Amino acid sequence: MKKVNKKYFKRFFEGDAKPHIIKLFSNNCHVCVDLKPDFAKLSSELSKDYESVLVDVDEEPELSNLLAEDGVPTIYLFKNGSLKEIKYPDDGYNYSYLKESILKEINLED
Repeated sequence: MKKVNKKYFKRFFEGDAKPHIIKLFSNNCHVCVDLKPDFAKLSSELSKDYESVLVDVDEEPELSNLLAEDGVPTIYLFKNGSLKEIKYPDDGYNYSYLKESILKEINLED
């Protein structure tokens, strides 16, 4: 899992990019910080099939304005040329919800 900037996203439009899990976060967001271990575990478990990346919205305001309109944490699944947000549930993101959403491709919105 690595932290990326807006230049990194150009690769999505330049051919066959590996499926990605993208977490937009801020170190000033307690929910983002609390989610860090779950996201790390998920990233490790799915590393064979998905590349996991982090976008710090404080360092990348352009991406924040584009991808995190409703704030952070925001998590996307990029697969087969399509970027879909994993809906934020009423009780917040957690490991099980994220894993099920990604593997079953449910709880996604354009």
